[in-house]
Amino acid sequence: LRYLLGAMTVPAAFKHATAGFRNVCARCSGRLAAYPVVSALLGAAQPAIGSDTEVEGRMAVVEGLARVLSSMGPKEASELGQQLLNPLIGRAQQLGNVDAGGAAPEAQAKALAAEIQLMASVIRFMEFPGGAEGEQHPALVLLQHAWPILSGITQSAVWGAKELVVNAVCEVHQRTLLCTKQYGEPLLAVLLNECVPLIEKYMHPACLDTIGTGVEVLGMVPDCAQQLKAAFETVGDKVLKHLQQVDPAAHGDLIRGLFEMAGRFFVFAPPVVLQSQSLSVLIVTAVAAVRLKERDSVKSALSFLSNVLAPGERLRTSPAWVAASPNILTCVQSNTPNLVGALLYAAASTCPQFLLRMLAGSLYGLCEMLPQDSSHAITAHLTSAEYLQFVKGQNNSFQDSDLTVFKDIVLS
Repeated sequence: LRYLLGAMTVPAAFKHATAGFRNVCARCSGRLAAYPVVSALLGAAQPAIGSDTEVEGRMAVVEGLARVLSSMGPKEASELGQQLLNPLIGRAQQLGNVDAGGAAPEAQAKALAAEIQLMASVIRFMEFPGGAEGEQHPALVLLQHAWPILSGITQSAVWGAKELVVNAVCEVHQRTLLCTKQYGEPLLAVLLNECVPLIEKYMHPACLDTIGTGVEVLGMVPDCAQQLKAAFETVGDKVLKHLQQVDPAAHGDLIRGLFEMAGRFFVFAPPVVLQSQSLSVLIVTAVAAVRLKERDSVKSALSFLSNVLAPGERLRTSPAWVAASPNILTCVQSNTPNLVGALLYAAASTCPQFLLRMLAGSLYGLCEMLPQDSSHAITAHLTSAEYLQFVKGQNNSFQDSDLTVFKDIVLS
């Protein structure tokens, strides 16, 4: 380790030395996890951690030390973890200094985001089962230590509008939730109070990811259910209204974030989605999103539609589904022609090959839910000259008889 730390001062060796440092720390974390040893390592590594050298090498040093901290007790990890964060917080404070009415250069935003991502890498390894009674979880302690700079960034008129920077802050939030699990319950309200206004003002997709992580981790905790439901209703309504006013194709990541969040609620808190006043609009928006070209957007929309059209046995028999099923049936029935058209056109052109099975599952679920309506819609599309011309435009070897065979297979 002394040799590797010394090699970090040589620019040509920095990348290789930091990779070696991370590997040694990872493999020998148990033997290194003594307070005096880690404290000495932190002191020796401070110049590399707080330098303006390449982020990849600094990330390797930070991850190596964080792995060692994860092998210590919660109290020691909390104390030394704060020391590990200090140079990162210091650099973030320097980079975050911008006049309220000024503009931040993109290079400065990129550098600030990198410092925050390094903080997320420290917290990422703080997976402890929980400290002794009266002790805070180490991940919570580290987030509190970094909170003044993180909160200042998200509330800044300059940085709050920078998606790259907010993405990094949201990564810190998500890492903390995933590490703390049920011990993160006190944190939820604070994070929602950060994320919801950012979505309302700037439509940052990463904030939707944070809310999705919140329901994944704390969706089963009774005291958190109402907070998550309120957040879902607020941001769902705002995002859907925004998407109705813009070109969805230009906001693929926002659509991905919306439906990935909705998908997590379907799994961990299904009544929130099923009882939502926005459910019908969500379904209509998902239908339109199926024909986008961004694969992550299409994947999240298809996953959402699969939950609606072909729910699992547990979801389908739940009281929330039974209560919502008339509304779902009415909405799907009124949109059956559009849904069938979106699925068929996407299958012939924009849908990535690895998502075709999911697309077919949605079409099959629709046929099971509304056999007569879906049969009429499928027949109408597959026998139309417009669809035939479209398919031939995608593949000139396609014949009329191929559509007939395909229709027979789908409706059999």
